[in-house]
Amino acid sequence: MSEQWDESHLMRDAFRVPPWPIYSFGVWLLSSLQLAKRCIEPPPTTLFDMVRGSWRSQILYTVAALHIADILGREGPQTSQHLAESIGVSENRLYRTLRAAVQIGLFEVVMPKKGEEHVRFKNNKRSALLREGHPNCLKHMVLHMTDHNKPAWDELLWGVRTGDPPFEYTHNGMSEFEWLKANPSEEDKFSKAMKEVDSLGLHVAVVDYNWNRHGRIIDVGGAYGSFLASILAKHAKPQGMLFDQSQVIRRAEEVWREDEDLAAIRDRTDFVAGDFFDAETLPAGLDGDAYLLRLILHDWSDDDSIAILSSVRHAIGKAKARLLIVETTMGDEFDDPLFQRALMDVHMMVCLNGHERTVPEWKQLLAAAGFRFSRLIKTRGVFSLVEAVPAKLPKRPESSEGSSVDLQRYKSHGVISVDFDPADLENEP
Repeated sequence: MSEQWDESHLMRDAFRVPPWPIYSFGVWLLSSLQLAKRCIEPPPTTLFDMVRGSWRSQILYTVAALHIADILGREGPQTSQHLAESIGVSENRLYRTLRAAVQIGLFEVVMPKKGEEHVRFKNNKRSALLREGHPNCLKHMVLHMTDHNKPAWDELLWGVRTGDPPFEYTHNGMSEFEWLKANPSEEDKFSKAMKEVDSLGLHVAVVDYNWNRHGRIIDVGGAYGSFLASILAKHAKPQGMLFDQSQVIRRAEEVWREDEDLAAIRDRTDFVAGDFFDAETLPAGLDGDAYLLRLILHDWSDDDSIAILSSVRHAIGKAKARLLIVETTMGDEFDDPLFQRALMDVHMMVCLNGHERTVPEWKQLLAAAGFRFSRLIKTRGVFSLVEAVPAKLPKRPESSEGSSVDLQRYKSHGVISVDFDPADLENEP
């Protein structure tokens, strides 16, 4: 069976970017179906289904952690008995878990033929996303979200009551980034998970924005550079620069050396280690640059985000460069039946003390850091691009009540240079 089994039809890229009219119609149709379900379904059923959401996520996590999809991909349809023996788990409990997984849309069954006693389980287009090597693989995201974010979610009530991040409560007082830095294996898992987030629709930001207008793209906090690689592969003009912490950059360089698919763009890419809170470690701006912050600022509070943005603004200096922020910017705060971006906002609150933002909030944040909001660029997906241009730097960052940063921290991180005079920027664009 394993020699003949072929799942290539399930291993194709599941995201095909449709023309704008078809995309818009699809969003309208799916949103309408979601709203129709709410109207038709009895409220008690809806509420109970919400309760069962955590059950589904645990089933998803369990089959991902047991590598069921990978085994079925290699060996073809298998009985629960064979699977249990090969991975050393309870056959009865595995069978019941897989039966529930089939009912929620993960996996399919092959009914017994004459002379056979047991059903066999096989992958479908959803379970295939848990296979290593799938272009839209989400396995590491599932593992990371459940292993280390779920305990924090379990303390959402505590976070609402206290106003503090639940992740720190469940991880010995450490923020998620502090905890990741102290656990290199988990940081590797996190970076892989962030790469997999690209498959949720970030790829459309590669085609829905003209990156060729920039001579150099500086991916600030870009992890292993998967998004930057996609941009460079699709757009021939710009050079790339990947910027992240030293331990991440070391691993990123290894990944780029080992991945033959990246061979064609390696010569166009530089790797720079630093800290985006430290302006002196960021690459100095050149005319035509684009500083890219992809899914960075939603991790941080307003005051920390101002510190990051101010650091970037200081690095740009007088260069005619632009800032591009790729995030799940919230439009209608209460009417988003398809994407439900407010759920991601709560996730940021639980795990990182950050949040998703509206356009007015972006404008205020950018102005405080010396940028001017230019436009919001929508894409054919959940993510959008906020474009900003340099404005006059404020004399000093403002700190609101309860701020996690102060002026001394800005100075110590190099966001404000002791001898820096904002008047030097009077004539910049």
